[in-house]
Amino acid sequence: MVTDTASHTVADEIIIELRLWQRVDDPSDIWISARPPGGRWDMLGTTPFPLDTHGFSLFLQSFHWFRDLTIADTELRVWQRHRAPELIYVRACVIRCAKWLRPFTQTNPRTAREVAEAWPPSAEGWSPLGMIPLPLDDGHSRSGRYRYGDLTVAVPVGNPGLASDREYLLALRDALAGSVTLNWSAATVTREWDGVTVTGAPPRVTGLN
Repeated sequence: MVTDTASHTVADEIIIELRLWQRVDDPSDIWISARPPGGRWDMLGTTPFPLDTHGFSLFLQSFHWFRDLTIADTELRVWQRHRAPELIYVRACVIRCAKWLRPFTQTNPRTAREVAEAWPPSAEGWSPLGMIPLPLDDGHSRSGRYRYGDLTVAVPVGNPGLASDREYLLALRDALAGSVTLNWSAATVTREWDGVTVTGAPPRVTGLN
């Protein structure tokens, strides 16, 4: 795991900014940068980040490589699709990333039966924000050898209730928006979402306008 201080706390949620690098001719060569919001990417340096732990994602029912990144009081799990290594996803773990994933040596894709048999009952207690795609299309290094993608994510650390509220509202965002555009996103703290009221201790979504 990698630990640094590239985070900023706003309204009971931590804002994290990441930049993930991948070598163009070797997709297993992964590096990661982190920074405080609005800071420079080179403030905290770039760290090798090999995705060398393997397991499966029930959401995609497929074989992935992954590694956990610890920043301040939260963890992110970075996933790489086995058969499409240019596809990178991130899960923000509200409490701690689950350690129940079992290693697999079979190739992707997993069958529904294999997934069902391997999915342990304890997995039901894991409540991350959800799978966030991280397209590596924001640019290239000066040498052209690496491409990179940037990601900002707000994480309600230690508050699985608010995390669940965010997950459901993001899934319904387009339907609820109607003919307008809502500013709801994984990168924005919940209190700043249009028409959303957050109250209580711990905070939860208590109203929609």
